[in-house]
Amino acid sequence: MTELNLSGPEIEQLMEVLGKVKKSKAYQNYEAGVRVVSKRAASLKGEGDAFARIGETLRSGKVPQFLSATAKGQKKVEETLLAELKQQKLHGLLKNEEFKDAVYREMYVEPGTIGQFLGIVSEEENMSDNNGNVTEEGNNEMFDRPEYDSEFYESDAVKALNLGDKLSAEDKEKLEALYKTYQEGKANGGQSQQGEENGTAAEGARTGTGNGEEEDNAASGDAVEVNAMEGEGPRTDEHEDAEWVAKYNAALTKWGKENNNEWTRDNEPDENGNRPEGLKGNLADGTEIHYTAPDKLSVKAPEGQEISAEHFKAVIAMAKENDQDIKLGATMSPAFKVALIEACAKGGVTMQGLSEEDQRMYDELKPKTQTQAEEKTEENVEYKLNPLIAKGRLVEYSGRVYSADHYSQRAVNAGNDEFDAEIAKMEENLAKGWYKATGEDKAKAEILLKKYTRAEHKKDTEMMAVYETALQRYGIDSIAREPEENGSFVVKGKPYSERTDEEKAKINEATEKAFPKRQEMDPAVQQAWKEKQDKVMQ
Repeated sequence: MTELNLSGPEIEQLMEVLGKVKKSKAYQNYEAGVRVVSKRAASLKGEGDAFARIGETLRSGKVPQFLSATAKGQKKVEETLLAELKQQKLHGLLKNEEFKDAVYREMYVEPGTIGQFLGIVSEEENMSDNNGNVTEEGNNEMFDRPEYDSEFYESDAVKALNLGDKLSAEDKEKLEALYKTYQEGKANGGQSQQGEENGTAAEGARTGTGNGEEEDNAASGDAVEVNAMEGEGPRTDEHEDAEWVAKYNAALTKWGKENNNEWTRDNEPDENGNRPEGLKGNLADGTEIHYTAPDKLSVKAPEGQEISAEHFKAVIAMAKENDQDIKLGATMSPAFKVALIEACAKGGVTMQGLSEEDQRMYDELKPKTQTQAEEKTEENVEYKLNPLIAKGRLVEYSGRVYSADHYSQRAVNAGNDEFDAEIAKMEENLAKGWYKATGEDKAKAEILLKKYTRAEHKKDTEMMAVYETALQRYGIDSIAREPEENGSFVVKGKPYSERTDEEKAKINEATEKAFPKRQEMDPAVQQAWKEKQDKVMQ
């Protein structure tokens, strides 16, 4: 064990820092993320509970896709820890790799590790003398310093109190009184709160002018970051609404009434008295929306439904009203991403930071002008699938990485009988001609994607090849799984017009196998039926 030569006060400071970080909003959010993905973490190797397994996995560096948001949350915890250590002038300790590893295990794997590493006794033992009697110091109840914003703690009035991280009841009462006065001053046009709080507010959020006037366009001209909702989301003990919260709530209420999709705010306190941070609520159709900042939000589809462009209509309307672009967040499934891009493209909202493939999808989904539509008609362009959209559908139907939460997974997927019934129903409707208005080729492509997923689930490689070849009629070239366990699909595209005559013949043959014609009525039966009809006519 490496000797750190920490003095008693330094060890005390260190333990107070760790305790404070564990009570921080960043750490609470991390724990919430662990709870969300704990069931999926059961597939990870290693012993111990989900908390320990996830911590060890994130430390390994090879982070599964479903843990990417949790890894991001862990990074915020570490930033909070570093800031606290710097404030206490203890950040140099992190240069010691053994100490750094012990801290990591303390925070994410096995609480109590750091105490064992430093060779210190527990807090209960420290509070007792050799005879087991509680010392005089233990009789005076001490309180953790409240997590008020740093601007408040930098004020002269607070500095004059010369407070530590542990407060007596008297000091706590003084601090609370000062904070109440500070909040009243802010509400009356005092200093505006600047910067990000706990790493949750995205760039570009504007605050008050400092002259008692608040800007109406809280995030005008910036991009709003959209994520898939994970867990309950962050909560705060701040009960007073910011200016932007009142504005957004009014706008969503108005939009809900105008679109027959009523908005209901969720602002109920939990058992600790904390309310949802920012603005959270539900639309009448069950869609959940949570703005944690004017330009940062998460969305969740109604229970039991797959996410679609329809669920982003209110978000699109809000972005337009605030003159915001939209950028993709870090936490979303392929199906969520496709739905969001489709909603932005059809809703006329610009997206920032799209990859080349995402941009192509966005451009294809944008409504065409009359001239463009005429050009397409003249060219006789056939229906074709975008490879990224096809990939998103396959992932969704396979149900493997569709959602971190089992209960929000699509109810109908390739692993149950309802999926077969859904395919059969679509084929029946296709035969009846019900898809002529919306596009029969579009329906066939959808059926083929579902049949391919079903064949993969049954490990029927022969029919997988048939469906893959038939999909080449709609611009798909090949489908494969990535080599890693539970890997996503790799879908490549190629226009049907570039196929050779020989390839087209194979595609037609595969299509006939994929959509076998219904057996015709026996000629004798058909004749008897005709004769019966003739008699009725006579």
